[in-house]
Amino acid sequence: MKKTFLFIALFTVSLAIASCNNQEKKDSHIHEDGSTHDAHPADTSSIQQEEFKVDSVKADTAGHSHKSGEKHTH
Repeated sequence: MKKTFLFIALFTVSLAIASCNNQEKKDSHIHEDGSTHDAHPADTSSIQQEEFKVDSVKADTAGHSHKSGEKHTH
């Protein structure tokens, strides 16, 4: 009985130690192929957000027509 309890206790402790030491690094990531490596540096030179300035927020109320010829206002 004591040997069984001791065996279960040792197995539980070894399993807990083995599972806790396998933590993923915070500065790394996993790709689709399963490889893990450090994070890529941010590439801010190739993508730039365009900015637009709006002169007026007034709604377009002037009458206009579409291809169908129907005239209406917004």
